[in-house]
Amino acid sequence: MIDLRRLRESHRRFLAQHRAAVSEELHRAAQEGVAEVQRNPGFKPRSGALQRATQGKVIRTRSGGIVRLRNPLRHAGPIDKGSPPHVILPRRAKVLRFTNAAGAVVFTRRVNHPGNRAFHFLSRARDQAGQRFHTRMTRRMVAIARRF
Repeated sequence: MIDLRRLRESHRRFLAQHRAAVSEELHRAAQEGVAEVQRNPGFKPRSGALQRATQGKVIRTRSGGIVRLRNPLRHAGPIDKGSPPHVILPRRAKVLRFTNAAGAVVFTRRVNHPGNRAFHFLSRARDQAGQRFHTRMTRRMVAIARRF
């Protein structure tokens, strides 16, 4: 004979443990994604400000959640996704001022920027955190299911 009351209680515990595991692992994946960007950006950092500005966020959905890694700095997008060759013009002043490779100060009205390749530092970190999430969740769900 099947005790439905006991089965319902076991199922309720299973669902509660599942929700807790998903929530914990999503937050851990967001933290790991940010740590991966800081540890291994894939490009030579100048000041480290780009990596430090990276943020991880868990967005709740009906079926669980999504981990989003974002970086609010203006130059994060072109470094992550690359940029085509483009012209740089002064915004506030009449001329651009910079130091060239020889160390001389240069003044000019425009610069032809050659563009840069994509480094995909955000998507690479997200994918690695996602793989670790999948491994840990599989292990946890097997353990929870055994207790059911």
